[in-house]
Amino acid sequence: ENTDKNRASEENYMELIYVWINEYRCIHRQGFCLSPEFAVEMEDIGDGRYRLKIRDNGTASIFHDGPVTNLTVLVGENGSGKTTFLEYVQDLTCFSESIFRTGEGCYDSLARQQADGSKNVIVLREKGSLWVYTNLPKQAVEIDEKVKGSQVKVVNLCGDGEKAGRMLSNGDGFYDITSLYMTNSSYHLLGGSSSHKGLKSLVFSPVSLKAVSGTFFESICPEGRRLQKNRQTPNLLWLYSSFLKEQKGEGEFQQMCDVLFYHRLLESGAFREYAGFVQTDLIVNVKSVYDVFPGRWEDGEGRTGPAEAYETIGDRFGRLLNAYNRRLAKQSPAYVLKADFIAEYSLIHEDILKGAKTAVPGNDAETGAVPGKEEGAVAVPGRETGTAAPKQRQKAGPEWIEKVFDELGRQFDSASRREQGEEDFYFEEAYWEVQEFCELIEKLEPCENLVPVEDMAYKSGVHMTLDSQGGDHWRKNIRPEDLGKSSYAKICWFLAERIRENSRTRKGERLYGSFVLRYIAVGNLLFSSGERAFQNLMSWMAMGAELWETAGTEEYVPKKNVLLCMDEIDLYCHPAWQRDFIDNMLRIMRQAYRDYSVQVLLTTHSPLCLGDVPRENIIYLRNEGGRTVVDRDEHRQTFACNLYELLDDAFYLGHDTMGRFAKDYVDRLIRDIDTIQSGRDSSYRELQVRIERIGDSFLRRKLEQQLERQWRRMAPVRQQISRLEADRERLDRQIDKLRRQEEQKWKQT
Repeated sequence: ENTDKNRASEENYMELIYVWINEYRCIHRQGFCLSPEFAVEMEDIGDGRYRLKIRDNGTASIFHDGPVTNLTVLVGENGSGKTTFLEYVQDLTCFSESIFRTGEGCYDSLARQQADGSKNVIVLREKGSLWVYTNLPKQAVEIDEKVKGSQVKVVNLCGDGEKAGRMLSNGDGFYDITSLYMTNSSYHLLGGSSSHKGLKSLVFSPVSLKAVSGTFFESICPEGRRLQKNRQTPNLLWLYSSFLKEQKGEGEFQQMCDVLFYHRLLESGAFREYAGFVQTDLIVNVKSVYDVFPGRWEDGEGRTGPAEAYETIGDRFGRLLNAYNRRLAKQSPAYVLKADFIAEYSLIHEDILKGAKTAVPGNDAETGAVPGKEEGAVAVPGRETGTAAPKQRQKAGPEWIEKVFDELGRQFDSASRREQGEEDFYFEEAYWEVQEFCELIEKLEPCENLVPVEDMAYKSGVHMTLDSQGGDHWRKNIRPEDLGKSSYAKICWFLAERIRENSRTRKGERLYGSFVLRYIAVGNLLFSSGERAFQNLMSWMAMGAELWETAGTEEYVPKKNVLLCMDEIDLYCHPAWQRDFIDNMLRIMRQAYRDYSVQVLLTTHSPLCLGDVPRENIIYLRNEGGRTVVDRDEHRQTFACNLYELLDDAFYLGHDTMGRFAKDYVDRLIRDIDTIQSGRDSSYRELQVRIERIGDSFLRRKLEQQLERQWRRMAPVRQQISRLEADRERLDRQIDKLRRQEEQKWKQT
């Protein structure tokens, strides 16, 4: 069904074919052709004038598969402009010169410089036609007569600021593209995002992840709907949620990206194939409200409400702390999550804390006294604690929070939704979410500890693991159907569904996002630098595909066409991973981006990455005097080329001498040669063209010899076909002659 959907929308996809840049940093008057189907060139004909030539090569991209429309790799030495080009297309624009005019003469030089830097030519395939956009003066660009016609449309924006502005404001033309830029490098110049009627560009990198995480955690506290300017006393839950959102950062966002990636692998059945890149032993923990809130409410900086409101929050949390068993909290994430739920609930319904006023844990190890507190002390964050005689207070065990939580469940069961307030709907959904999550983790093994629970070094949390047998036993023996039934898969599924709940918050269908995601922490995601770099790109790519469900605001919902730019894909990765990166990436993309049309731009310094890429899909760049030059010289075929010829040192590559994608291509080619059914010349020529893509000369020669042998074997068949076709022509002539004779008789009669 998804495949049919993609095929039905193929005519509507948008593909970037060519970009000519007048002046951008180290790139001066250079053109980049991104499609093997066309040869596009801007010919300099002197006096600042150019002739644009477009020729159809008649060669389809082998990467046009499902949601992927094309893939291009830029290679070249350091400083040759690879990253610069990716940064340019990340914010692809075509403005007229008039928008830079200020009307003030003192800014004329600046305006001219900005206008010169923005001049470009952009060729896209839109709805089956080629569209040429340019802001060069009309007399400066001459379109070759051969490419004019119904299939090529030209839009010249030079001097037409109104038209350019209308295109931008209406989202017409190539503004229907979302650019996703991803890199493990910390030295790029991009950051943040831009949007217009949906997401226009977004950057995933170690230095920009904080900005990206902000929109994801927007669902924790959607200020636009929660803030009521005329209220004298702000909603305590809103104020606390705003604090909670401020606590969230790139680390927790990366955890969610990783979990979503694991869920994608489990969902697609590819989890075992990525065994070397994923963690099969994760630690699930829950943060307490006391880890989030203590002390912060005293700080007046960044407050969105009066100090009294923050004092009230601290007071209510402090009263709950009287019944909070820290010993049990260290051992049971479920207990912590239920206490967090009651704490938040008390911000709307204070009466829930009545029982906590006299519920004070004892000071022994069994009941879990709070370290540093006298027996009977009432702990209120930010206040001096008072004391009371123990005989006046009733000791309570850890069951108080459990009882209150269960009582709230019965209350939600019996309450009429018409009688509930807006926040009560949030708490009702949150209650059942907490209940489901606690059932999932209750049977998991706690973290192994060599210290007593009272020790500060005691590790909290539970393990979700597939590796209970040790080593890679599970990968070799577990069946796919059993993998999906594991607690690991169930928790990944649960968290992935909660991540997608953001879309409901954005649409106004629920007040806040997932309650569990407000406090969940997934640990043991530390890797080597290479493992982390690989998983970063894969998990960011998975999150990028999910933005329409995970984004907290409409500004982060991607458009239907995605330009996926990945810079330095080989960074930190082992040569074996570089060799198979293209294949691993395409597998995830075909499954994750089924609802999009995706064009991929990659840069790399590693020849190992090129074994899966035909030279027609590679742009070679040179650095000449600090300027970028597109190298149009003939280069050797890289696709299905022996990697040892690309890089002599083996780097522990084992017996694999070409990329996995290329190997599958060669295997299919061999099968097609052996099972050739048709004796037609077109079949022979088609196989010849496929063989010509093979870069390894020995392998190519052997395939050519195999095709010749098979073709000679088909000679008797071809001869018989020729004789039968000749007989058919002779019989057709006889039939025609008889019909004419019969018609003549009828006329005479």
